[in-house]
Amino acid sequence: MTGLPTRMAVSIEPGTVVRYGGRWRTVKSKSLTPVGLGGLAAILVWEDGGATRVPCWYHLQIWPDEP
Repeated sequence: MTGLPTRMAVSIEPGTVVRYGGRWRTVKSKSLTPVGLGGLAAILVWEDGGATRVPCWYHLQIWPDEP
């Protein structure tokens, strides 16, 4: 799917619907954690269970807002 808006992982908020792993998922919560030599990662916890760690600069497709 092209043309959809994206947002960096660091700016994702709970309740945001993002495309990850080939499907649309709703973020239940987000936290930040240091990684490597000064890096930062976002931990995204999904409404349907599980969690994913992604670099904060990683761009995720977000579900467009209704007009």
